[in-house]
Amino acid sequence: MRWADNLDLPVATPDDAAATEPSPAGGSASVPDSVIAAVLDQWPVGVIVANAEGEVVYANPEVARIWGEEPATESFRRYSGLRPDGSALAMHDWPLARSLTSGEVVRAEEIHFERDDGVHGVMEVSSAPLRVGRLIVGGVVLFVDVSERHAGAARATLLQRWTGDLATTDAREVLATLALELATVLRGEVHAYAIENDEVTALAGAPAASELVHEAVRAGSIIDDRTDGAHAVPLIVRARTLGVIEHSGSGRNLDAPTREVLLAVVRQGAHALERALAVEAERAARRAADRLHHLAEQTAAIMSSLEAVTGFEARLDALAVHLSQFADWCLIELQGGTEVVRVAAASEPDREADAHLVAGYPSRPRDPVRATGEAGGAVCVSVVPPGLIDHIVHDQRHRDALLRLGVESLVVVPFRLERESLAGTIALAAGSAGQLGPSEMELVEAVAAAAEPALERERARDRERRVAATLQERLLPKLLTTIEGALVGHRYRAGADEMLVGGDWIDTFALPGGRLGLVVGDVVGRGVEAAATMGQLRSALVALAMDGDDPSRVLRALDRYVALNVGRSTTLVYAIADPADRSVRYSCAGHLPPLLVDRSGARFAAGGQGGPLGVWRFDRTEAVVHLDLGGSVVLCTDGLVERRGEALDVGLARVEHAAAALGEDLPDALCAGLLDSVLGGGAAPLDDVAVLAVQLCDPASTFMRRVPAYPRLLRSVRHDLRDWLRHAGLALPVIDDVVLACGEACANVVEHAYRDMPTGELAVEGHLSERAVVCTVRDFGRWRTSDAVRPGGRGFGLMGELVDEIDVERTSWGTRVQLRHRR
Repeated sequence: MRWADNLDLPVATPDDAAATEPSPAGGSASVPDSVIAAVLDQWPVGVIVANAEGEVVYANPEVARIWGEEPATESFRRYSGLRPDGSALAMHDWPLARSLTSGEVVRAEEIHFERDDGVHGVMEVSSAPLRVGRLIVGGVVLFVDVSERHAGAARATLLQRWTGDLATTDAREVLATLALELATVLRGEVHAYAIENDEVTALAGAPAASELVHEAVRAGSIIDDRTDGAHAVPLIVRARTLGVIEHSGSGRNLDAPTREVLLAVVRQGAHALERALAVEAERAARRAADRLHHLAEQTAAIMSSLEAVTGFEARLDALAVHLSQFADWCLIELQGGTEVVRVAAASEPDREADAHLVAGYPSRPRDPVRATGEAGGAVCVSVVPPGLIDHIVHDQRHRDALLRLGVESLVVVPFRLERESLAGTIALAAGSAGQLGPSEMELVEAVAAAAEPALERERARDRERRVAATLQERLLPKLLTTIEGALVGHRYRAGADEMLVGGDWIDTFALPGGRLGLVVGDVVGRGVEAAATMGQLRSALVALAMDGDDPSRVLRALDRYVALNVGRSTTLVYAIADPADRSVRYSCAGHLPPLLVDRSGARFAAGGQGGPLGVWRFDRTEAVVHLDLGGSVVLCTDGLVERRGEALDVGLARVEHAAAALGEDLPDALCAGLLDSVLGGGAAPLDDVAVLAVQLCDPASTFMRRVPAYPRLLRSVRHDLRDWLRHAGLALPVIDDVVLACGEACANVVEHAYRDMPTGELAVEGHLSERAVVCTVRDFGRWRTSDAVRPGGRGFGLMGELVDEIDVERTSWGTRVQLRHRR
């Protein structure tokens, strides 16, 4: 007998019989087969010997231990094996099959197996053919069970990974990864569950949590199900359960090493999960801080833009415009008592009309928008139910407007002005702009909280402005007195602080002898006291001037009154205009002298100067100037001239230059042109500015009527105007056009100017020049905007066809319509 070259196993040959006899020379005897078999039976390595057909002819006991059964003939053929890469091992790929068919010698090939009893394992297989000469007569296979070595290596690798820092910082990913890796060392399925808000949440395709999982959460320790070998292990750090790993049963309980690895890996997984949750919490805190910072920036930007707007409703409008940019449209509604304030804005211009139409719709008791505000809490309706629009509005026109705007999601936030006793809502609605959610609701709540005090302050300022404007209206004349042969124009522009009434005033009054008294004054300071002083002086001066005395004598008498009754420094210029000789006699009490304007230019008059009122040591003087035909005299306060840090001469020259450019304009146009040229179109000066201009002419060239605005009196006004035009020698077509246009303007005043108040007055002035006839119609009410009364409406359209030019000016004091027709 000799040993096989490849596996050191004996192989029978024709010389076997001789080889078994003792050597005559006394050499060593061959080892009997029985001895070899006894040795192989004790080997810790499984040994199988098979014949050429693959039938097992010998197997030692270790084979039965590894396979879990005695090897039977053909048993290797039904054996289920896998390569290390996971691919299935076919019957002809088994090492023994390859050795028998091709004579291949296989050394320590790793094969994963599953026994009939369900046990999984790994073994290293070596095989070699048995030969007689070149003939393969069988094969030998060696099996070494390396399952424990493999499991130990996998457990060590797993422990090493989980004792280090896990790369991921996502809590759910930590649990999913832990379940996946435990599945490589545990038989059966492994699922992960997260604990979120005290609720168990299945991850990574796991089924709903079983009672075993919930029991592990309650107990805070591993729970075993002995019936099928299932386990639920909680991930606990510092007495806090962060998740659960469930190992579904494989029919066998875990051995001690595997159980120990499971618990160790879960402990490390719990710490990794805690780190991931801490990172997530930090990120969430950072996101919350960023969101709050962004929210604060947006709120600050909106509030900054609101501060640039003056007026309560104007600020509400601006607020609606800004918020509408975060949706499709915004509606703000406030109500207190009988007062209802609604503003609306849309993110796109073509939606504006619909948004304002919706804002004008009356609130109904069951309006969900109002109900939300009354309930006191903000709401976000991410999906608006189809019947909401029908519930809100019951008018087809408004329903159509809402449908055009689109209402797919809605945010409604309560909005209150406590000090103003106003409460309501801010509503954002979106259709095409995308779904509104908690972030938009949070923004509106923040903006509403920031805007409430600012709007309360602005509403209080509005009241103060109205009080100041009312006081100013009462103290300043709405229509200056005029006489035949004198055309009068004036302008007043309040200083930058509209809430403080100024002490500037202008006045005209008729004097005996067909003369006209002119006054422009300035009480130092602002506020109610300055305005009250101005009212006192205005009344006192008119009373003293009624005697017809010269200006210097009137001012001397006023000096005594001021010294005894007034505690404020006051300046003024008082002049008497006489159309008979076109003279202007004046006296200045610390005030700017008259400005003379004619075709030769403009210049401030010299002479007639004196100190402020109430200083008796000043002797009052006067001067007289004569106006050319078409020339004007202008009286103004120092707000038109003076600038901070600028010499007075510079300001005087600026006013003279502006007046010279205007030339022989009529007094109204001259005053307006001076303010626009010197101060700028709409700019509010630092100080109040009052300007009074008078042009003296032939009394026959002027027409003046002032009557109550009653329809029955318009006929007499038209009759007197026609007589005046006829005596002036105008052509009949011109007379008809002017009378009809002027009559239409008067009719508009009667119909529209005093609709919200008791009837006021109507003034008609006419002036003839070489080139044109100019008629001016004035009222002192407030017109409502409609097609009938705004330029371009029916009334103005008719007037535009009759005259060459129409000029309309509206102020808080009333409306002036000037008609010009070429002669």
